[in-house]
Amino acid sequence: MSRFHPSVSWQSSSASSNHASQKPSQSHSADLDQNKVVQCDFAPLIADSTQKKFDLQNVRADLQSPQTFYLPLHYEPNYRYPLIVWLHSDGFNENQVDHVIPHISTRNYLATGIRGTRAMDSVGHQFQWHASASAVDSAYEKVLCGIDEVFDRYSVHDQRIVLAGYRSGGTMAMRIALRAPNRFAGVISLGGKMPSGGRAYGDLKEIRERKLPMLWQWAIEADLYSEDALQNDISQAQLIHAKVDVRQYKDNDEMNTVALSDVNQWIMNRIVAGQPLSADESCETSEVGFSDN
Repeated sequence: MSRFHPSVSWQSSSASSNHASQKPSQSHSADLDQNKVVQCDFAPLIADSTQKKFDLQNVRADLQSPQTFYLPLHYEPNYRYPLIVWLHSDGFNENQVDHVIPHISTRNYLATGIRGTRAMDSVGHQFQWHASASAVDSAYEKVLCGIDEVFDRYSVHDQRIVLAGYRSGGTMAMRIALRAPNRFAGVISLGGKMPSGGRAYGDLKEIRERKLPMLWQWAIEADLYSEDALQNDISQAQLIHAKVDVRQYKDNDEMNTVALSDVNQWIMNRIVAGQPLSADESCETSEVGFSDN
């Protein structure tokens, strides 16, 4: 099941409403919070789901833009922030980012939500990521244009752009990152399968040389989860020389606070601190810390 009711994504956040048409003027120090990751030998790690689950209020408002912006607490225009480009799951829209990023970190990242390529309802509140060649081309252009828009408005570190997505958004995030691997610092998929089929990858030589960092997160009790499919995806990742961290959670949905905390830890360690996997490793896991906070 999904933690989100579709109407949750219909609301634009205060960050989106307040800052979508102007650059922020406040100037405060960016106090980054970094979490520790404990390394362990590769084996899919299963975390007991004792974490909090967040339930969001049923709210709705008019959509204002096909792109949403999330600003960190005490945004500092002189600091170059890592950027998370968020691709929502099917049935939602770009505003999903406003409900996800605060559970990752309220201080560490700029973020933007990109709207899916195909409407699923007559009023244009729910969208999906279609896998046709033209839809993938459209998604790719949406993401690149969305990144340009963030750069025009805010202070972004151009070597710390992370594509992330939930379920179908995670699959599309990997598809786009593999089309242009040198544009992105890493890619994160919460419950999204490795892309397959025609035009799944770009230049294989470029992809293999890039050794793109990836974080895959799976809830092992979810209907979409399959151990065989995961092993097949790992084999594909090894063929393209991707560096993959795999996290598994004893839950029926990847959208939980432990998984989102792991996203923050992974970005701060792999992307910001630059702690890569060793040259002879293609996959690795890290212990998951639990908290009731």
